[in-house]
Amino acid sequence: MSHQPEQDTSTEQEVTESVAVPMSCVICGFRAPNQDGDAFGEHVRKHGYATYCDVCGLMFKTQQGCYLHKKVHFPAVQLKCDFCGKVAQSRSHLNRHMKSHSEQRHFKCQFCISTFKHKADMNRHLANRHNSK
Repeated sequence: MSHQPEQDTSTEQEVTESVAVPMSCVICGFRAPNQDGDAFGEHVRKHGYATYCDVCGLMFKTQQGCYLHKKVHFPAVQLKCDFCGKVAQSRSHLNRHMKSHSEQRHFKCQFCISTFKHKADMNRHLANRHNSK
C-alpha cells in the first residue's frame, strides 16, 4: 500500500499560467474593462481580498491561499489512492480518504457504543443523536 505520488503525464502547465476568463466580481458584479487583470486585482482588494484566481475568479485573503488553490487547476503531481484510484488535491486529503478503506475507528462516542473513522463524523453524531456540541 504505497501513497507515493504519480507523475502527471498530461501536458504540464505552470501553476502561475493564466487563462482568460470573464472577470466579474462575485460580490458586486463589477466587470474589469477588456479583461484587465490589474484593474480587477485592484477591485478585489477593495473587498478586503489580497488576490484572485485568474483561472476561475475565486478570491483569496492571502497569496498563499491562491497559490495552493491553483494546484487544483494545474496539478504537477497526482496523489492517487491505491485502492480505488481516486485522485486527491493534497497529501492531507489523500490521508483522510485512505481512512475510508480502513476498518479502524479511533473516535468513540462518550454516550453510546458508536465509533467513527473521522472526528467530524463523531461530532455530527453527537449533535444529531445526543444534542451535544
